Amino acid sequence: MDSMLFRARMKAIENASKSLPMILRSRIFTVNVLRTGARELAGKLGKSAIQHPDKLAGIDFELGANGCPILHDALAWVASEVRRTTEAGDSTLIVAEVVDVGVLGEGQPLTMAEAGFRHAG
Repeated sequence: MDSMLFRARMKAIENASKSLPMILRSRIFTVNVLRTGARELAGKLGKSAIQHPDKLAGIDFELGANGCPILHDALAWVASEVRRTTEAGDSTLIVAEVVDVGVLGEGQPLTMAEAGFRHAG
């Protein structure tokens, strides 16, 4: 994957999300691209870390250079550092610089439609 393609990206996260304060505090995050068919895994990972602090139990992963988990079953991952944030209604827009990427396999990514989610993050 050419990191030039991923130099900067924007992500919107719901203000009610438990992930948002962690990202704003640490200023880092990693997006794992799940495979098609991984709806159950996406649902498990989408649960609140406060209510389900062991949600990574039984999932193979390693910590990336930034300390965020990289899932072994992901197709790819994108590690980013927060550069700017802007509140936008019920979400916060995060502009981040991509600092590292990895491709772990081939296949089709899980889509929001397949997962049945209305919003990621």
